[in-house]
Amino acid sequence: MCSVPLRNAGAPTVLYDSGVAGTVVDPGVPDASRRDFSYFYANPVSFGTVFAVPKGAGSSVVLDKGKSPLNLARAFDATSVYYSSEDNTSAKVVALPRSGAGVPRTIVSGLHIVETMTVDATSLYFVDFDSSGTGATLIGKVPLRSDSPDGAAFETISPPQTADLRALTTYGDYVYWLTNGGGAARLSGAIQRVPKAGGPIETIASEVINGQQVLVDDNGVYWLNEGHNGVDCTATDGDIRYLASGATTPVVLISNLAGALSFVLAGGSLVVGISGAHCNIAPASANLLKVAIPSGRQTVLVPNVSGPDNLFYDGSDLYYTLATDPENDTLSPAMVKP
Repeated sequence: MCSVPLRNAGAPTVLYDSGVAGTVVDPGVPDASRRDFSYFYANPVSFGTVFAVPKGAGSSVVLDKGKSPLNLARAFDATSVYYSSEDNTSAKVVALPRSGAGVPRTIVSGLHIVETMTVDATSLYFVDFDSSGTGATLIGKVPLRSDSPDGAAFETISPPQTADLRALTTYGDYVYWLTNGGGAARLSGAIQRVPKAGGPIETIASEVINGQQVLVDDNGVYWLNEGHNGVDCTATDGDIRYLASGATTPVVLISNLAGALSFVLAGGSLVVGISGAHCNIAPASANLLKVAIPSGRQTVLVPNVSGPDNLFYDGSDLYYTLATDPENDTLSPAMVKP
């Protein structure tokens, strides 16, 4: 199903700061007024510095500096923020309390490049890419609690393969991800899952075209296709597809997305960030779109912004990053009520 925006909500947006400075949290004496952090992101311009954003409004703060120059994988739950800490030879995943108190604790070490990660109540799941050796990618699982300074040994729940694995998520008893096929275009991918306890990998959908994210809820599986990119130009044929629980044929909720970046489930709807059609540097003419399920009806939630990405919904507020300096990969945080 395809539709066009029917109205422009223009919801008020909270802008935090430039995203390149931020007050550094003292791990020994955290500022009590900054303990209610709701959103965390890593800034490419700061070599993967992990920023924390307070609930509602205020200034973002630095939780940890320059720990992930090769990648920006991170996840967070009710107690901690998890992120990759990498150098030129190896990588590990560390955890830090959401308040910034204490020192980072190693969850797992001895990795290569951590592409993405997610957590549930007991375990952390991650994609590890061996760029210097076999070129293979695997999905690992490790318990969140360990007394070892080097973290716990991890379990491989998806054997090494050469496909481009990304966008991990968990739901119920399964871990879900998407794969993109070989070649620069990353076409002909699939949505796959495996039981958390281990077992055979199941392919549940194959209509993946340069897939970016996958989400799961009681109603089914949703994924965001970026589409066919041009030379230094964004794709203009992106879409969001939906496979209802028990169904075998996906439907297209929304199509013709230009520069599809990120999406999230928010209050029974989908919100998607698009950068717009452009080549090289993105203009400040992108939108956040709210998409009704299953009709595909669109509302422009936030118009005329630059590169909205890294969306997160906490149950009341929608947090995201803006490309405040796209040429230098500088991000800054923002929030809107969907």
